[in-house]
Amino acid sequence: MTTKAHEIYKSLATKALLQVQKKIKNLYDYEYLSGEGIKFYVNIDTKQMVPIKVGNLITRLTEETDDKGRHIVYIDNQKVLVPASEIVCIGLN
Repeated sequence: MTTKAHEIYKSLATKALLQVQKKIKNLYDYEYLSGEGIKFYVNIDTKQMVPIKVGNLITRLTEETDDKGRHIVYIDNQKVLVPASEIVCIGLN
């Protein structure tokens, strides 16, 4: 990933976090990563593949996907790129 792409992802994540903070009182759907075990995803801060245990709840930080169909999600204290097809909505709590 180029430095320019990394900066774009970083700015998108920051923008998304600010939007979430403004809407904190709204209800959001609970979402999780489908599957079992561990999968590897790109951490947008370190630009490295990191192991993530799937099947856990996530916080999606972006509404729109990038050109490869991935969302930025927050899980295990990391911001990673996850394909939209691997995110499952389980409804409102």
